[in-house]
Amino acid sequence: MLHAAVSIAGLYLAALAAIHWWIVRRRGFGWPAIGFRAAPPEWYVIALVGLILWWAADYYLYQALGMWDRTMAFERQALMPERPSLLLAIPLFLAVGPIAALMEETLFRGLLYQWMRHRIAAWPAILTSAAVFSLVHFHILAPGGVIGAAMTLEIFAIGIGLAYLFEKSRSLWPGIVLHAANNLGAMAYLAAT
Repeated sequence: MLHAAVSIAGLYLAALAAIHWWIVRRRGFGWPAIGFRAAPPEWYVIALVGLILWWAADYYLYQALGMWDRTMAFERQALMPERPSLLLAIPLFLAVGPIAALMEETLFRGLLYQWMRHRIAAWPAILTSAAVFSLVHFHILAPGGVIGAAMTLEIFAIGIGLAYLFEKSRSLWPGIVLHAANNLGAMAYLAAT
C-alpha cells in the first residue's frame, strides 16, 4: 500500500511539474493566470459550508437508495483495503488529499475550465469540465452498474460545484481546500469504520 500511495503522489507531482514546465515556463503564463490567486476569506467559508452540506446530501441520498454500504465497500477496497499503520497512512492521506486536490484542481479548473471559458459561456464550460472530471475518475466503469452510475453522477455534481466556485472566486485555492477536505474526510471515514 505504501508503494501505491508513493506512486500516486509521484505521478501527481510529476504531472504538476510537467504543467509547470509546459504552461508556466514554455508558454509564458504565470501561476496567477492558471488560478493561483488569493481569494477573500469568505470563499473558504463558502467552500467548507458547501462541503458539509454536500456530505449530508450525499449520505442521505445513498442511504435512501440503499447503496451506502455497497458504495463504501467499493471505496474501501479501492482506497484502503486494510487499515494502514501510521507510516503507511501519512503518504496515502497526502496523495489522496492535498496532492490529488492540487493536481486535479490545476488540471480541471485551472487549465481545462479556463481554456473552455475563453471560448464558450460559463455554464457550458462548467458542465463540460465537470463531465470530463467525472469520467476520468472511471467510476462508471470500475464498480459498474447502479453504484458506478451514481458515483459518476456524484463526481459530476461536485465538479459543477468546484467549477462554479472557481468561476465566482477567480481562485483555485477555495476549490483546492474543498477538494482536499472532501478526500481527507472520505479517507478518515474509511479508516475509522
